Amino acid sequence: MDLTVNDKPVQLPQGSNLSELLHHLNLKQPHLAVAVNDEVIPRARHSSFKLQNRDKIIIVEAVGGG
Repeated sequence: MDLTVNDKPVQLPQGSNLSELLHHLNLKQPHLAVAVNDEVIPRARHSSFKLQNRDKIIIVEAVGGG
């Protein structure tokens, strides 16, 4: 299926979930916020949230500093 992640095209197998996408992108979940089609998806739902063809995903990584 064709996805858009942070304005870039990404392809994953049909039926993939949000955790699989993050693994595909080599991203660690503890410091990420993820929205699919403008809906923030809680971390607890990442493994059960099935992605759909043409979903638009925004991933933001929290960065600490001071």
